[in-house]
Amino acid sequence: MKLIKAIIVSTRPNTWMRIWGEMIVAASLASHPHFNPLRFLLVFLATSPLLWSAAYMLNDLTDIKYDTKHPLRRLRPITSGILTKSMTTILIILLIIGAFLIGYSINFTVLILLILLFISQIFYTFPHLRFKEVFLLDLLLNILNSILRYLLGWSSQEAVHPLIISPILLFTLIKIAFFLGHRLQNRNLEKFYKFRTTVTVLSEKHIVFTIFTSVFLALLVNTFLIYKGVFPIRSLTGFIALIPLFYYLQKSRFGKIIEVEKDINFRNILYFSFFIWSNITAFTIITK
Repeated sequence: MKLIKAIIVSTRPNTWMRIWGEMIVAASLASHPHFNPLRFLLVFLATSPLLWSAAYMLNDLTDIKYDTKHPLRRLRPITSGILTKSMTTILIILLIIGAFLIGYSINFTVLILLILLFISQIFYTFPHLRFKEVFLLDLLLNILNSILRYLLGWSSQEAVHPLIISPILLFTLIKIAFFLGHRLQNRNLEKFYKFRTTVTVLSEKHIVFTIFTSVFLALLVNTFLIYKGVFPIRSLTGFIALIPLFYYLQKSRFGKIIEVEKDINFRNILYFSFFIWSNITAFTIITK
């Protein structure tokens, strides 16, 4: 039971909500009103619970010597040794094979996108590459990952509508805010190791400014999408998803994003709010 729990924790199940959100809106835009839920579920399974779980395990495996210095990350199953290196490697291989087999069963485009997504993670975390330690490249690679997952959502359906750029821009801006906020919690450790990452090169003030600017621009793009009829006006109901997030921020010293970012509860509520918003938006698109 302890081993099963360790595997589940290592797959980061809370991030499945975020990845689902990146994919579901794309799938609905591609296919409405003929959305195929089974094909979407299969592509999502390949992308997140399988492939991206392998990516997180690979990240933990290559970060052991750094994470042992982190007060929370040193407790991760792979870092602490609950999952051995050999066991983790086997799990990574099995998850990748499962993801690629599902992708192959759907169509060639899905398979290629999955392969590109995992190659991106190799560049991000693998020794002697480690784009996660390079200023701007860490951010750009995460933006690329978000775009690839959007395209995976789109490719999970028989597209009956043209692919447009503005929704991709929306999710890119959201990803920038998510990524910079998440990396803030590791800023001190990255500075200790003298990594020149985006969050160590930029000041905290500039990082927070960029986060809020990205959120503001995302709201403008969302408004543009509604104005153009890409998102139905009913999609505005999706913003009820922000209620639990604002409640948590108000309760936990609203505005001090650097402090609350270190709280795993904030990360979970943030992803949950994004999950609810994206599903309501997708539903209004499918049913318009």
